[in-house]
Amino acid sequence: MRWKPWVRTLLRSVAFLGLSLGLAVLLFHFTFQPFQVAGLSMAPCLNDRDYLLVDRVFFRGSGLGRGDLVVFRIEGDPRFMVKRLVGLPGEVLSSHDGVLTINDRAFTTGFFKNAAYPDFGPVQVPEGCFFCVGDNPAVSLDSRTFGPIRRDSIYGRPVLRYLPLTRSGLLTGEGSR
Repeated sequence: MRWKPWVRTLLRSVAFLGLSLGLAVLLFHFTFQPFQVAGLSMAPCLNDRDYLLVDRVFFRGSGLGRGDLVVFRIEGDPRFMVKRLVGLPGEVLSSHDGVLTINDRAFTTGFFKNAAYPDFGPVQVPEGCFFCVGDNPAVSLDSRTFGPIRRDSIYGRPVLRYLPLTRSGLLTGEGSR
């Protein structure tokens, strides 16, 4: 059976569109995942019921640094948490009179300036682990409670807040800190 040229073109276009859509869905599903913030532990940066897009792949190659937001699970708990990386492997953290110190150096700038941390520590972060805290330390369940998190328990790094639309945007640089 011989197809008319416009039918052939239409079939090729539909096949191309279907394949492209299928690849896009697979890439999106395995690379980026939607995530909803639960609670106020990251306020004012992230609020309860904010919707984020979490990078599950590319953050692994770029490395993680102090101040990065991460989504992770703690062992034995099925819930995901979003917190900020504060302590890197090998560092010693503590807080006294609301001031966070890392390796005996006080951090009072950037995302640390408005947070009054309850007293804790000193805590040494083991190799292969990170110390995570919430931006709202008074209500945050974080590494001060459950200890440093292992690198392999980090699920991804939030890169975009897409809801609510009034606060949507990229979560990079000082805007997320």
